[in-house]
This record gives sequence, C-alpha cells and structure tokens, in this order.
Amino acid sequence: MITTHFWNDLNADGLWEQGEPTVDPGSITFNSIDDQDQYGAANTFNGVYSETVVAETYYAEVQVRTNQWQFTKPNAGDDSIDSDFTQTSENTYYRTARTEPFVVDANGSVTVDVGLVAVTAGS
Repeated sequence: MITTHFWNDLNADGLWEQGEPTVDPGSITFNSIDDQDQYGAANTFNGVYSETVVAETYYAEVQVRTNQWQFTKPNAGDDSIDSDFTQTSENTYYRTARTEPFVVDANGSVTVDVGLVAVTAGS
C-alpha cells in the first residue's frame, strides 16, 4: 500500500507541522518502474490518498495548478514530516513533481508526503 498526505505548508519550511491543514490540490499517480502498472486519483480525497498496489518499485508523480500551488522544498527534515516530491516541470497550467523510486514490499506500506505552498499575487 502507498499512502500520500497533501498539506498546505503555511510557513513554506518544508515540514508538516501542527496546524497546517491537508488539501486536495490535483492529481497523483504511482508508476511502476518494473512494468506498466499505474495507479492514482484526482482532486477529492480529503488530503489523504491510499492505494493498494502489488509489490514493485514505484515513483509517485503529482500535478497541481500553477495559479494555485507551488511545491515546498523537499527533504527538509525527518521523512515522516517532510515533503518527498521535487518539482520536475512547469507550464502555463500545471506544475509537476515526483519522488525518488521506492520499493513496496508484499504486505508492506510506504508513505510519501506532498507539501504545497499557496500561490499569492506575484508568486
């Protein structure tokens, strides 16, 4: 199983801290490196998305609207409270970020977290 938490990093420090709310920013996919398996969801999952997957090596990819969100800095601290995504591209409409590859073992679980900073005028 892969679980993802999306949160609004209110102070943009890359760490998920008390009082920083979960958000539903866009879409996420879990892509297998070992074959063509792909899992994912979009938009409304109350800031937490979980997917049961087969044991393989994956990377996760997130897409958010450019005019609403930017990604916070990745790997700012303890893996249980920091963002695991690094931005890989941006166009007029979307920003995309992904994780490093990770292994999901049989009957195991992995959590990857997405810290987002709300876009303000002039960002």
